[in-house]
Amino acid sequence: MKKILFLLLAIFFVSCECPYCGQTKCRCGYDDYGIIYEYDQFYANKLLGEWQICYGCKVGGIELKDIKFFSSKRCDIVMLKSRSIDLYTETWSYSYTGSYIRFYNNSGNSFSFKVKGYIYPELYLQDSFGEYTWRKIKPYDCIN
Repeated sequence: MKKILFLLLAIFFVSCECPYCGQTKCRCGYDDYGIIYEYDQFYANKLLGEWQICYGCKVGGIELKDIKFFSSKRCDIVMLKSRSIDLYTETWSYSYTGSYIRFYNNSGNSFSFKVKGYIYPELYLQDSFGEYTWRKIKPYDCIN
């Protein structure tokens, strides 16, 4: 009987851990104001600045390397074409609505990512081909 009581108490005190931080009591997940991790909340203005994109974030035959977001809804994206070693930069327009970051240019090209999580300084994104991590390396005030 003592074993059953001990087992029931152990089950009562053990709770599920958060998949983001591993803690049992945290504020990970979604709320009405954005995606949060404890006190990190993601809003559109958090995009402003320079983000380094982790390896493997490809759109078509182009790999994204770095993005500088400006307040005028414009961004400079440093890219690498497949089978090339030359980096090049293009200016794109962007928008953030409904947890999606959408990029588009004057040629009619567009692509988007769904924001899955945010733990400063990293932003976790997803598209139909995979999941990606962007790391903020410079705030808006420090980019030229």
